[in-house]
Amino acid sequence: MMAPTGGDEERISPGRIAILGSEVRPRESVRRIVRRLGYAPVIFSKVPEATSPLYAPGHFEMLLMIGATDSASSIALVNAARAWIGPQMPMLCLVSRNQFHDVNAIRLGTMDEVMVRPLSFFELFSLLRLFMRKLRRPLPALEREWGDYRFLLTSNMVEYRQKRVQLRPDGFDLAIELFSNAGSTVGRDLLWAAVWAKEWDHQSRQLDVCISGLRSSLELALNGWELRAVWGAGYRLEGPSVHAPKLLPSRDAPLTGSQSLDL
Repeated sequence: MMAPTGGDEERISPGRIAILGSEVRPRESVRRIVRRLGYAPVIFSKVPEATSPLYAPGHFEMLLMIGATDSASSIALVNAARAWIGPQMPMLCLVSRNQFHDVNAIRLGTMDEVMVRPLSFFELFSLLRLFMRKLRRPLPALEREWGDYRFLLTSNMVEYRQKRVQLRPDGFDLAIELFSNAGSTVGRDLLWAAVWAKEWDHQSRQLDVCISGLRSSLELALNGWELRAVWGAGYRLEGPSVHAPKLLPSRDAPLTGSQSLDL
């Protein structure tokens, strides 16, 4: 999770945020953003999954909900979600433009919002961050640095030595996990859970291919970093700076970078 940023945005401990929605792609984008904002996402595809005693509403900071494909279904989903979480937990409901007025007309809590689903990763990141700032939740800076590497959380972009590299979302999140734990061995199971939100597939080469891509894209060896496999354990990143990253001051505007996203 994110290290403390200092000042009025310092994290005390990571909180859990519930994410509800049946559409995989927007739900996955919200999950990635929640992790980058320093919180632990817990995903549900429908309300009955969330009613287990393991997921008492009081265990979550808020609910981020992705609306259904039509107004009636979205309204039913909002009502079912509100019945589950009770009157106190804040909820943000993201709906299509043609559903906005219908869903917004129903009675919600004082801390709830209904917003039109953004069309880019950058816009979605900004919207979720704005909602959390409204609720006065602690937030990290938008950029993180380790040595010469600067990671721009809103755009999957990495800058180093006057170069800019656009990574895939999974590659970016994998790099963040490895740099955050530089000097320590990170298990394959933990990397799978953090980056792809699923258990380690022992037959898949996806993680190994992603690791190889990072070595090449970020020119780790040329910059004094070694990313190596630890047999039977996972991966370990060693470099000239294995301490906590430099966290840049949080900025409200302007933000840069965008990434097309089918929401």
